Amino acid sequence: MLTYLHILDFAIIDALELDVRAGLTVLTGETGAGKSILVDALQLIAGGRAGAEVVRHGAQRAEVTATFELAQAPRELKSWLEDQSISVEQELSIRRVVTADGRSRAYLNGQSVTVQQLREAGNILLDIHGQHEFQTLTRGAGQREPFPARRRRHGGRRDLPRRRVLRQPQQQVGRGRQPGPRGRLQPQLTAQAPPGLPHKS
Repeated sequence: MLTYLHILDFAIIDALELDVRAGLTVLTGETGAGKSILVDALQLIAGGRAGAEVVRHGAQRAEVTATFELAQAPRELKSWLEDQSISVEQELSIRRVVTADGRSRAYLNGQSVTVQQLREAGNILLDIHGQHEFQTLTRGAGQREPFPARRRRHGGRRDLPRRRVLRQPQQQVGRGRQPGPRGRLQPQLTAQAPPGLPHKS
C-alpha cells in the first residue's frame, strides 16, 4: 500500500508531499489543477518512460519518491525482491531521478536498479487505469488476458485455438432450418392449423 509520496521539481510542481492513509483516497480539483501530474509521478515510480521534459523549467533534476507498506504485499513482490537481493523489512522506498539532460536513475531502498527492474516491481505494486483503458480490448492480447485458466488448459499458450466453424452439406440441412443467402442458416417457418381443423398447404 502506498503510504507516502514526495515530488520535487516534476512538471509544474516545485515540491509536494502527500501522506496516504488506509482506505479510499480521492483527489479532487478543477480541470488543469494538476491532478494528473500525481498519476504521472506514480507512473514514473512504476518504471514509466521519462525524459528531460518532466523536469520543471529552470530546475536541474526532477525527483519522485514513494514509500509502500509491505505488511499485505503480495508474495510475488517479496519473492522478486529476494531474487534481486534487495533487503526489505516493513517498507519499500522507491526513488526515481531524472536530470535536465534526460538521464534517469532509479533506487529501491537506496539500492541502484535499472529501469527494467523498476518496471517489474511497479507492475506488481501499482495498477494504474486511465479513461482510455478500454482500448486495450481492441487488441488480441488484451482480449485473451482475462482468461488465464483457459490458457493453462492449453499448456500456457497465449495463442488460443481459433474457433472452428462447422458447416453441414446442403442436403443434410433440415429440421426446420434452410440455408439462406451466402450459406447462412435461416429458420424455416411452417403454418400449422389449430387442433381439429384440416391443414391447408
